[in-house]
Amino acid sequence: MRAAWAMLLLAVALPCAAAPERPLIGVWVTDVYDLDATNRSFSAKFWVWSVAPAGSKIKPLNTLSVIHARQLTVSPPVTQALSGQEWAQSQVTAVVRHHWNTRAFPFDRHTLQIVVEDSAYDDTALEYVVDHKQSGIEPDALGANWQLTGFRVLLEKHTYPSTFGDPSLTEPRSRWHRMVVEMDLQRHAVEIFIKLLIGAYAAFLLALLSFRIHTDQPTLFSARLALLVGSLFATVVNLRSTESVIGRSEVFTLVDKIHFAIALYIIIAALAALASRREHDRERPERALARDRVLMVAFGVSFVAINVGLILSAMR
Repeated sequence: MRAAWAMLLLAVALPCAAAPERPLIGVWVTDVYDLDATNRSFSAKFWVWSVAPAGSKIKPLNTLSVIHARQLTVSPPVTQALSGQEWAQSQVTAVVRHHWNTRAFPFDRHTLQIVVEDSAYDDTALEYVVDHKQSGIEPDALGANWQLTGFRVLLEKHTYPSTFGDPSLTEPRSRWHRMVVEMDLQRHAVEIFIKLLIGAYAAFLLALLSFRIHTDQPTLFSARLALLVGSLFATVVNLRSTESVIGRSEVFTLVDKIHFAIALYIIIAALAALASRREHDRERPERALARDRVLMVAFGVSFVAINVGLILSAMR
């Protein structure tokens, strides 16, 4: 009996671990702009608010941070006491890092993330509760070349392998609550795609017309090769110029594949010109002309088929 009373007194004497505060937090995205694949970032403006019991010591908007933000501006919170609760609201402007996968440009899809985390309180002191009912995004938040296909506000706990110098923690780990805003986007930029490739397609057309130049005379043979060299140079220059629009990618994009196909066709056309000249040197002009006619048709049909296949694959 004495042992039971002793345990009860000990339990009462020990301090109880305080439950974390759980403020309601929501977000409304007003603008998503400067979707920059070259600099691997995007910009966003959004309102964020919190609702907590009056007198709460934790002010979530005063210690708000955005993970992977290159630039962050948070307006001073506007705070009001309403029905025993404290409502606070701020406007946030952030430039957020994002890895753009432009493999399927202009049919590419992306999921942009805005990750909000508190910079002062870990999950032992603060846990977010998302205001799903009021959170959302403006219908015209995106530019004309983008379509919003999904919007979500999620919660997650992130563990850092560090105490950040907190002497109350004995293990090198700490957990922090996060609110993750996810926006699914699909690009619609067929006009830009055509503008990027019009120079390369013109180069291929010139290479195709080179089969109409006979190689029976050295001057005509030289003109045919010069046309192909110029077409190849134009293709390479056009490829380099596309990087300023869609960004440099570690993988082969649809635009890259089409340019490489055109370059390969031009090289094969140059070899065909050499073969044609050889036939003329051997006094077989009929064979050279017949081969050029067949290759011209084969080049045109196969190139169209390859383009259709690449584009359909990117769309899928």
